[in-house]
Amino acid sequence: MPREPVRKITLRYRPRYPWLHKELEGHRYCVIIAHRRAGKTVSLLNHLIKSALLCETPFGLFAYVAPLKTQARSVAWDYLKFYTADIPGRVVSESHLSIKVPSRNGMAQCRLFGADNIDALRGLGLDMAILDEMAQMREGLLRDVIRPALADKHGQLVICGTPAGPNQLRDEYMNAKKEMDAGNPDYYALKLSVHETTALSDEEIEQLRNTMGKDAFAREMECSFDVSAEEQLISLQSIYTAQGRRLNKQDYEGSPLIVSADVARRGSDNTVICIRQGVYVEPLIVLTSESTMDIVSYLTKLWHDRKPDGILVETTGVGGPIVDRLVQLQIPVIGVEPGGRAMDSDRFYNKRAEMWIRCRDWIEKDGVLPPDEDLALELATPMFEYTLTGQLQVESKKAIRKRIKRSTDRADALCIGFSEIILSRKELELIAGSYKTIADGVEDYEPLAY
Repeated sequence: MPREPVRKITLRYRPRYPWLHKELEGHRYCVIIAHRRAGKTVSLLNHLIKSALLCETPFGLFAYVAPLKTQARSVAWDYLKFYTADIPGRVVSESHLSIKVPSRNGMAQCRLFGADNIDALRGLGLDMAILDEMAQMREGLLRDVIRPALADKHGQLVICGTPAGPNQLRDEYMNAKKEMDAGNPDYYALKLSVHETTALSDEEIEQLRNTMGKDAFAREMECSFDVSAEEQLISLQSIYTAQGRRLNKQDYEGSPLIVSADVARRGSDNTVICIRQGVYVEPLIVLTSESTMDIVSYLTKLWHDRKPDGILVETTGVGGPIVDRLVQLQIPVIGVEPGGRAMDSDRFYNKRAEMWIRCRDWIEKDGVLPPDEDLALELATPMFEYTLTGQLQVESKKAIRKRIKRSTDRADALCIGFSEIILSRKELELIAGSYKTIADGVEDYEPLAY
């Protein structure tokens, strides 16, 4: 049978970054971080179109996913229709936001989706998925829906977006960069700041710098993940600074030695124990699959071995019985209820907000943290807001778990150590001595002798 003649199709597209398309075509998992107005959406839509035209599988499906379907329509639909306008035989469906184009083995479909309707993506077999502004999409979409949809066709995944603090976009970029640096040919990671493209003029860049503010410009135009979003409680930049500090033993000798614990009984969460003396935090102790009695035994041994000035344990969940047992064993322990009343209740909504803010202030001043990446990301996770009465409120553990699908055990263990004011034995002795001096002079005191 004679082979059909090759059809040459020329798109209206003129690549702003010709080299980028070569990289995209050479790797299966790609993460592109780009500044605002860099033109990433147009570039990736044309990569989608070209891939559909060259598709070898029958009934190819190429998906562009935005956080919302209405957003996909307003951002990408007109571009998709414009750049496919010259393709002979294309079929446009306005209701489905899809365009079918001829491929090497029949017809392939380019279709727009919104991450707000996750069920529309379930069960599909995808040749390619582009997730635009992934940071704004719900957790679990990539793991539970997109990756399985790409599996049987060995499809390509392209993730793109602009930084908005530590989130799933940053995690995917760091993982792709790690794999790429290790020589894994499947992965490609790229970060394009406003200084590395020609999308905006120098004059426009300077105007944006002056109007956006320092943090927003660094985050959205210079593509810095270390600058927090406006509602982020602790910035990664300050956390990494604390992890990079160096100190001598005399810098914290004599300061109160505090043991704080966020406890869990088996399950997916871990029991984490933090030991802090003044400005210095030791590497965290993480216990997995431990019973409540094992945790009691561990804390009891810590008390006898280290003689801390205070042991603080969160009482939520299994923490209450652990505190009761430690008290029964005559171990001086303080139970911490994060949902309880703050010492400064005018300023803080509850104890959780107070201890997290005290920890943040300690980090930003002179605190020294261990080089623990999980701890850093967890500390940078909670958001904050103000109540109608002006009290500062920190995102709850339940809300965080719902948002990122994991618990911030390490960060909570550290913050629990800031829930109460703990004095060292030396400080207590000085206070006791002062009271004794005052008491000794009481007999000679005559308030009306003048």
